[in-house]
Amino acid sequence: MSKLGCDCGGIISDTTDNIPYKGAIIRDQDEEILYQNISKDINAFIDALLQDKRAEWIRSYFSLGYPVESIKNEEVVSDILSGHTIRAELDLYQCMECGSIKIQESPESHRFKSFTASAWKKGSTSILQSKEEAT
Repeated sequence: MSKLGCDCGGIISDTTDNIPYKGAIIRDQDEEILYQNISKDINAFIDALLQDKRAEWIRSYFSLGYPVESIKNEEVVSDILSGHTIRAELDLYQCMECGSIKIQESPESHRFKSFTASAWKKGSTSILQSKEEAT
């Protein structure tokens, strides 16, 4: 998504990383299975490392063209994590004009549901801004 219109007429832009009015959520019903699947795949990778079958495991897990020899183990684990979370996370945005929240209907959807803000005032910090970024 690059731009999303808000009901108030505002435009929410997503053309870069580290956006203070963007976040992601995982539905409670999806959380346990997500972590089980991540743990299972990381455990399988660790087993492959212990059995000296790293390259074989990587080739069977990832698509063709994945850098088998040059990639660090922490990058493999990161790719396992991101591969699972991207299929479970819903994007959400806060309109900085009216404060309403837009939540993606499903991970593969380009449709959003809108929820209005009652106490938010234009010029306020986004509720989605990282605490580390705000300091």
